[in-house]
Amino acid sequence: MGNAGKKGEPVEPNGPGRPVKGTQGGLFGEEGHAQEPKKLIKGVYPFGEVASAFQKEIRRGDVRAAMYFGHLLYGEAPYYAWKRLLVTAAEDVGLAAPDVVEKVCGLALAWRICREKSYFVSPHHFSMAVMLLCAAPKSTEVEDLQTLTLEAIKSGERREIPEYAKDAHTEAGKAAGKTWADWYRDRHRVGTAPVNPFTLELWEKKPDWDPRRADSER
Repeated sequence: MGNAGKKGEPVEPNGPGRPVKGTQGGLFGEEGHAQEPKKLIKGVYPFGEVASAFQKEIRRGDVRAAMYFGHLLYGEAPYYAWKRLLVTAAEDVGLAAPDVVEKVCGLALAWRICREKSYFVSPHHFSMAVMLLCAAPKSTEVEDLQTLTLEAIKSGERREIPEYAKDAHTEAGKAAGKTWADWYRDRHRVGTAPVNPFTLELWEKKPDWDPRRADSER
C-alpha cells in the first residue's frame, strides 16, 4: 500500500515516502486522526483535546495559546494540523475576512509544495496562518448556514427546481423548446450582474437575446 517506511512506521501518503509521525490518511490526514484520540501528545495531552483547544484558541483570538496547541498538533500530525486550521478559517473567520481565508489557503498550498520535495520544511507558514486567523475578525455565518442547510436536507425538506433553471442545458428545458436566446435573456432577468458595455454590444448583434426587447413584445 503506497509508500513504505521502516517496519511498523506510517508514511506520508502521496509524498516522498519518508516516515512521518502519526498515521496520516487522505490529503490532510483525516483517517489518521480517527485512529489517534487515545494517543497522548508529549505523554500528557490527549490528541483530540489538543485539536479542540487549537481551534477554540483561534476562535478566542488568543494567539499565544493557539500557537502552543497548534504546534503540539503540528509536531504530531502536520497534515491534520493544517486541515484543522483550514476548517477553522472557514468556520470561524469566513465572510468576516475572506481575504485572510485566502491568504491562509495560500500558505497551506505553499507549505504543501515545499513538503512534497523537501526532507524538512519549517513551520513558519503554519505559524503565520495561525497568527492571521487569531487577529482576524470572526464570523460563523458559513458554519451556521451550512448547518441549517444540512439539517433541512436531513429532515427531508425538498426544494422544487425553479423553472428558470430548466434551460437549454437541461433535458427538461430542451423538451420544453427552450433556446439559447431564452438562456441568455434569463441570465439578466434572473441574475444580479449589471449590464456592461459588452452586453449592450452583444445585444446589438443578437437583438433576440435582449431581455428588454423580449419583455416589451409581451
